[in-house]
Amino acid sequence: MFVERRTRGLGDAVMLTSAVASLRNTLGSDPVTVAIADSLHPTFLHHPSIDHLTTPERGGIPPGTIYVDCSSACARYEHHHQPLIVKNRPQIWVESAGQRWDRSPPKIHLSPAEWKAVVRMRGDFDKPIVGVGYASVDAWRTYKHVDLLIRRLRKMTGGTVLVFHDKPTRVGRMDGIRQCVGEGLREYFKKVALCDLMVSPDTAHVHVAAALEVPVYFIDGPTDAEVRMDGYDVPYSRPPRYTACGRQPSWYRPCKPCWCLEALRPGVVASGAVCLLREEAGGFARRLDSALRLSDNSGEVR
Repeated sequence: MFVERRTRGLGDAVMLTSAVASLRNTLGSDPVTVAIADSLHPTFLHHPSIDHLTTPERGGIPPGTIYVDCSSACARYEHHHQPLIVKNRPQIWVESAGQRWDRSPPKIHLSPAEWKAVVRMRGDFDKPIVGVGYASVDAWRTYKHVDLLIRRLRKMTGGTVLVFHDKPTRVGRMDGIRQCVGEGLREYFKKVALCDLMVSPDTAHVHVAAALEVPVYFIDGPTDAEVRMDGYDVPYSRPPRYTACGRQPSWYRPCKPCWCLEALRPGVVASGAVCLLREEAGGFARRLDSALRLSDNSGEVR
């Protein structure tokens, strides 16, 4: 089977692991090749459903191989059905191949060596570690009050806040707040795995955290956390719906300004996030134990 995705989105690459696992479960155990941008290959390391990685440019589909094009089906479905989008992307991809999505959860697999590095980084933390996705590549999905939210989370948890962004931020220089900027994907995955909770708008950080079984507080705004998180095997929560405009979720046609995010106060988000954090206390130890129990003799997490 040859599965191709011609975009560079990290969140899409994470969700693609669900589609690949579902297709393999349905179509059998023939070798599976995923063709995606070189920069995203680290997402698929150690994944038990994937045998080979290549890029769309290199091609090379063997004769008789089942070909699945995951490049355009989502755009067609989402733009045609908005705002009544009810299917997540793994389901759309699998169904576009004429198969039934079996709800295989998206997964990122860390090796035992990587988990040991995570444990070393975590050290003797007895206070929670909260990750925050700072901004979306699409400005209309970005939470405008994120700096206030980060400071509120730091104060309310008494722990450490890890800020994930593609460049340094002013708030990242404060005590108890650390920045994670410009790291390779596998290093970034380890930093996310450190966290007890990820708080983020609709970004790749949500998908990476959920695929590592880190609980998520999803600041969804114009999109819909229930659709985005469908299929993930992880607890999540979201803010109350904004009803004044009557348009949430509006998906790719948001209000200007995006009132469902503009009107959402940092205290509401922080309180909801802390509530989820308390409900999932001890989750890091459980995730570590589960991952290491799945290690095989080759030393890789399957």
